[in-house]
Amino acid sequence: MSRILTGTVRAPTTARLLIATDGSADGCRRREYRTGFGWLATDGTWGVGWCPQPARLAGRDVATVAELRAVYHAIAERLPTGPVTVLVDSRCALDYLTGWAAGDRRIPRGYLGSQQHTPMVTRLAELVAAHPGRLDARWVRGHSGHLLNECADSLARLGRRWLVERLPVDEVRHRADFLVAGFLADRRAREVSAA
Repeated sequence: MSRILTGTVRAPTTARLLIATDGSADGCRRREYRTGFGWLATDGTWGVGWCPQPARLAGRDVATVAELRAVYHAIAERLPTGPVTVLVDSRCALDYLTGWAAGDRRIPRGYLGSQQHTPMVTRLAELVAAHPGRLDARWVRGHSGHLLNECADSLARLGRRWLVERLPVDEVRHRADFLVAGFLADRRAREVSAA
């Protein structure tokens, strides 16, 4: 079971739409990883969520899977309708995204995902493969002050805290709105989207 919360804040007009994503994972406890994920777009839309990952289904790179989960939820509705630029701070996630666009079917090692429906990583791989020319995935260095990436990182950590600390939904929404509005109001966010 996972939980996702989305929203929109007023955002200054930017030259182009960028979507920054990130994932957050803690250590395995009681045979389960607790992961959070988040994304924001320069148009003011955002998402935050959590997903407990049983160790037997999560594979070896839980943080990459968490980042790919953020990408999936950020682009699932957008990619079929037009081009999307996604910023990721995981080179592994970038390799999977560019590989799927080129026809590769590889998924993170050991990842099985849901046993009740098509696993999320498989759905993302199929989505990217179905629209290979529409996804422009780019790597940005994490924790380097890149404004959009820092906000996505904060949203991913908020998602994990939502699960671990059982934060009320209203508090999560308030914090996410505050984070996204603050980051997007910074002129440097507009400069990033113009570059």
